[in-house]
Amino acid sequence: MGNMDMEDSFAKIIYALSSAVDANDRINKAIKFINERIEEYKKIITDANRDYNNGLLQTCVKVELETVNYNMIKVLSKVRELLENE
Repeated sequence: MGNMDMEDSFAKIIYALSSAVDANDRINKAIKFINERIEEYKKIITDANRDYNNGLLQTCVKVELETVNYNMIKVLSKVRELLENE
């Protein structure tokens, strides 16, 4: 996952928050998008572990993929938590 993917994710969250008709709709759209991204990042981690276990991925690449995606999950989970408590 590159920086452009992360930037795109945050841009889409901001778009979801700004394009909906009312505040609840904006929040719900953003939460839905966040949940989808979290599932995507979890899948990337699962796929990386599978590829690593099958000898298709070097340790350094696996660690980098896990680190970036775990961090994105943590950030998005916190944003989701803030939105849900709004």
